[in-house]
Amino acid sequence: MILYGSSIQEVVRVLGVEQVGVFLFEDLQTDPEQYYSKIFNFLAIDPVRGKSLTENEHQHPRVTQRGVEFLKSLNDSPARRLFLKLAGRRYRKKVFARMSEGASAERVSLPPAWDAQIATETYLGHRWMAETFGLELAEHGYPMELPARSSSTMLQSRGN
Repeated sequence: MILYGSSIQEVVRVLGVEQVGVFLFEDLQTDPEQYYSKIFNFLAIDPVRGKSLTENEHQHPRVTQRGVEFLKSLNDSPARRLFLKLAGRRYRKKVFARMSEGASAERVSLPPAWDAQIATETYLGHRWMAETFGLELAEHGYPMELPARSSSTMLQSRGN
């Protein structure tokens, strides 16, 4: 998953840059209307129709903390997992909805020690995407440079 820059480069190589769109979640948070407008333009969708399809519909709301805890509890009970599997999709959805009431789940955080490794793996892809698609990735905090650590230190930390 961390090599998405390489994946996007490969898709562009196969389909061409005109056939590939990259849209940032940060842009959705900042200006939803402009974000959707960019997507509609890319897909050649009527903006009025597209806007009507995006308003006030949350078919997949964020999982709540209680929902996460419920899913974790299933890992401890093979019998309960089997029962829910056999009970059917509709029943599972009802149980999950009932067990998920409450606040949204907390944001996932990674250990700070991973920052340098993530930057090392992603910065070239970020730079390429910023140049190719005109994205303001640096403004959103995406790593755009190789971390300051020496390459020999990074190789040792990776177990090489």
